[in-house]
Amino acid sequence: MYGLYRELRIGAGRGVFQRGLPVAPFRHALTVLKIEHFTWLDFELGWQRFAAHHWLIIRLSNLYYAYGHQVITFGVVALIVLKAPWRDALRWVSGLFLQLPVALLCFAIYPLMPPRLLDGGPPWGGRVLETHRRLRPIGFTDTLAKMPGPWSPKPVGVGEFTNQFAAMPSLHCAFAMWVGVVWWQWAKGKSWRPLGFVHTAVTFWCVLVTGNHFVLDALVGWTLALGALAFAGRLTRRLGDRPQWEQGSSNRIPAMSSTSQ
Repeated sequence: MYGLYRELRIGAGRGVFQRGLPVAPFRHALTVLKIEHFTWLDFELGWQRFAAHHWLIIRLSNLYYAYGHQVITFGVVALIVLKAPWRDALRWVSGLFLQLPVALLCFAIYPLMPPRLLDGGPPWGGRVLETHRRLRPIGFTDTLAKMPGPWSPKPVGVGEFTNQFAAMPSLHCAFAMWVGVVWWQWAKGKSWRPLGFVHTAVTFWCVLVTGNHFVLDALVGWTLALGALAFAGRLTRRLGDRPQWEQGSSNRIPAMSSTSQ
């Protein structure tokens, strides 16, 4: 299912280049920056500039961004499928996968250029559009490219298309919130119960410091995760509230009276 989502995610971004430069994602990014500035949420650039003075923080953030997202998420999926009661596992896993179609719809309707591409050159970046609109460079850095390592993605050309503008919502943050909530519910009474929310917080830090998401992307991702979990919980409760005769009870047919009517 996740592999299918990745293929559809690529398809959601192909229309961006039908008109040449990525005007819509760039314009949407400027809108997000204005909203964040108005609501005092525009602190991602300050975080990145702070981390830039500490190369170890940047490298660890790159590593966690590249691997923590999938490894920890699907590790928790495997754990709850193997260990949790089936009804709980069904509710929690459904809450994860219900995020994917909603995210795909958002990627298609609202393509968003991530911070790391705003000052980048063509074909993916917005530097040409900044120059055209006489804007100063915004100042974000692509840390995965500036400090390359075994986790750094290879350069992508238009011929090898990938959706670079699937930033709203942040599924890194949505999946991390899912991990926090599910881990909290599954590990009741355990001292390591808060570890899931530690992963949520670390992921939030990493997506901002690496320049891959805006704060608003993370907030929308968290909202998506909580909404999907709530919806999945409602569905599974309705399934559990079926009449007893629908659940295969041996007494599902009342005994017939032998008295004639």
